[in-house]
Amino acid sequence: MRESTIERQVCAWAENELGCIVRKFVSPGNRGVPDRMFIFPRGTIAFIEFKASGEKPTALQMRELKMYRERGICFGWFDSFASAKDFLEDIYYRHHA
Repeated sequence: MRESTIERQVCAWAENELGCIVRKFVSPGNRGVPDRMFIFPRGTIAFIEFKASGEKPTALQMRELKMYRERGICFGWFDSFASAKDFLEDIYYRHHA
């Protein structure tokens, strides 16, 4: 499946089912930043890098992912709707149950 299709499906689901505010994440001059930022109803923030089915992040994207995770920031990369949904649901239920 195409990256844009997965991204569109996950963003619509997160807005409608979890009540997230979803924004395209852009950081001029900083390559490798994640595609989207998800802001949950109680202020928790997560980032996702989307990939087409079977693709993996670049080395630069993996360094960015590592940097975020080392600081305790929720950040994942996903190449399917199901895996991204599981990630977001886990965050939602850990912080909003």
